[in-house]
Amino acid sequence: MKRLLNVCLVIGMAIVLMTPAAGSAQDTVYRWKFIAIAPVQLPTGKFLADAFERVKKQTDGKLNIQFVYIGQTPYKGNDALRVIRDGLAEGIDMLNGYNAGDSPYLGVAELPFLTPEYTRDYNEFYATSERVWNNPVLAAAMRKEWDRFNAEPVGRFYWGINEISSKKPIRKPADLKGLQIRDYSPEGADVLKAFGASATQLTGADVYPALQRGICDGIISSMQGTLYAKWFEVLNSAYILHFRASSSHLVFNKGKYDSLPEEYRKILKVELKKATDQILEFTVKDTYRIEKKFAEELKWVVTYPGSEDYKTMRGTAKKAAWPKWLERVGPEGKAVLEACMKAAGDNKDGL
Repeated sequence: MKRLLNVCLVIGMAIVLMTPAAGSAQDTVYRWKFIAIAPVQLPTGKFLADAFERVKKQTDGKLNIQFVYIGQTPYKGNDALRVIRDGLAEGIDMLNGYNAGDSPYLGVAELPFLTPEYTRDYNEFYATSERVWNNPVLAAAMRKEWDRFNAEPVGRFYWGINEISSKKPIRKPADLKGLQIRDYSPEGADVLKAFGASATQLTGADVYPALQRGICDGIISSMQGTLYAKWFEVLNSAYILHFRASSSHLVFNKGKYDSLPEEYRKILKVELKKATDQILEFTVKDTYRIEKKFAEELKWVVTYPGSEDYKTMRGTAKKAAWPKWLERVGPEGKAVLEACMKAAGDNKDGL
């Protein structure tokens, strides 16, 4: 009898070990939070929120990612990397320029006037930005940065090209002298200073009253930002100088991301790629539309610089601002900057 009991016990244990656990990865429901810069009421936010809904549907509700506007949280745009590192949210829309203080390498692909030639072909403009971000030297440097913050990028999208909108017309670089312009990156502040202007840092909520009260004379932002935030109501002109490419990485906590079943990770990547493609297509068309709206409907003074003015501005940025980025990063940044310049089409050796 004792031998029979032992045999039954062994068989029972084997069955238990061979049976999939009730809490296996495929049965787990992942309830995540994703913090976005744009609310769902705006196109960029809606494209992302819709992607998460598709992910939820394709995983039968097992990967349920809640879309949260950053204005509904205690965090600011420049907290993104720390939010991910500390696991305060599973995912975040990280506006790169806002976070260059924590990771200076995020600033190199968005150095002002990195694109060698001025273009009105915005698909071409963004293609150049993609080549810069994807060059292997920058990618390797960024992999170290992502690991340092326990982060995993799962997509990247582009905002509208950053231009200068102001309270009085700017028609040439010299017109910037003496103006107070709102910008959000150290590289942008360096360039404005080189032009004889000053940079002021303001949160998005503070921009409108600052323009009303004369605290600043203009802003560096996309045409979409200027329109949708209603800043156009206290401005009257735009200098379409292509100051900077502006983009966001869609970043997830690496530990949480790696915990997902491979099938779920694949679905998330595919759906976010669809969303970022939709955002780019929308952004290109919308930028042309808004520039026309401002000029024809709102009667703004909209100025497009000639090639010589663009070269002048780029030369100033290259000499006065880009080296300061190198100072912040250190000697190891030289190879990264040169690789980004070549990816952008600047084949000159160094600065």
